[in-house]
Amino acid sequence: TERTTSIYFQYQYSGTIPTEYGLLTGVTEFYVTTSQLTGPIPTELGQLVKTTVFQTSTTGITSTIPTELGNLVEISSGFMLSYSSITGEVPSELGRFGELSSFFLHSTHLCSTIPTEVQALSDGVMGSWEVTLDTSIGTPCNGGKPPTTLPTAAVPVDHGEYGGSGGGNNVSTAIILSCAGTALVLAMALAFAMAVRRRRRAAADTAAEQKGPV
Repeated sequence: TERTTSIYFQYQYSGTIPTEYGLLTGVTEFYVTTSQLTGPIPTELGQLVKTTVFQTSTTGITSTIPTELGNLVEISSGFMLSYSSITGEVPSELGRFGELSSFFLHSTHLCSTIPTEVQALSDGVMGSWEVTLDTSIGTPCNGGKPPTTLPTAAVPVDHGEYGGSGGGNNVSTAIILSCAGTALVLAMALAFAMAVRRRRRAAADTAAEQKGPV
């Protein structure tokens, strides 16, 4: 379980996120995006305590945000739970995160208010912070509105080593982007990726400065 460091679950995959992913305690990158997955976010994912980037977006996931995700205190590159039917309140436990490159909760069914512990994270976000756009945050949780609808369109993709049960280098066509939605989703994904890259470059530069000349 320590040997697996990245999980990528994309495109044609359906079903639910396996709870067994919580056993992969060596994972540092978790991406579940643009898929037909449904069901909840497993509480077991809170065991991925080495994760530095966590992205679950553009899916059919319908659940609240598990409070256990607050255990992912090593997250620094980015946290994204957008473009899905996630419901309920934002758990205050997410306020345990440290400095982040980006933080996205927009385009969901989230409601109520943002906990002060989570709002405080915005001071340390070096890149993008988007929480309330296209949500019901600010209103009671008994009157939420649906997130942005993203109709389907075919997109070819190479799933790579960690692409769910399919694995390998199989190329598939599927998923959930519209012409109008595509540009927005891709722009958000690009911003997320760039924030991760900036964070890693800054960390490498800092390490080089600390090491000094050889």
